[in-house]
Amino acid sequence: MVANTLNEDSLGKITYDDENSLLALEWLEATKDMIAPHFQGILYLLAGYALQMKSKTIFVDSRKFLFHPSSELVGPWRTKNISPLYNEAGLRNSHSFILQDLQFRQQMDKTCPMKKFQLDSLLRKAS
Repeated sequence: MVANTLNEDSLGKITYDDENSLLALEWLEATKDMIAPHFQGILYLLAGYALQMKSKTIFVDSRKFLFHPSSELVGPWRTKNISPLYNEAGLRNSHSFILQDLQFRQQMDKTCPMKKFQLDSLLRKAS
């Protein structure tokens, strides 16, 4: 798997693997100082790349994600503003998250039903 870096800053890194049509966001530890508009901006950027690249899958690695978004951002805002862009891009229903924050994971499970799939094989490809 050869992934090209599309965007990288102190908060995260967005890469794209053309062979697998895989768009990935790796959150970084600087997210501890992130504020809501940063979170929203990166999600808009990710959705824009999904549209541009016609990505079929998005993988979000949240192991270093230290921001605690409100339930409004995780649920209604994301559903209203980001989900339609993902749908327009033609994403499959396979969105994967590695979540450290149990409360955030529980909120995501409630507000963003996801088709589960084997993360191990995806992680093996990424290494």
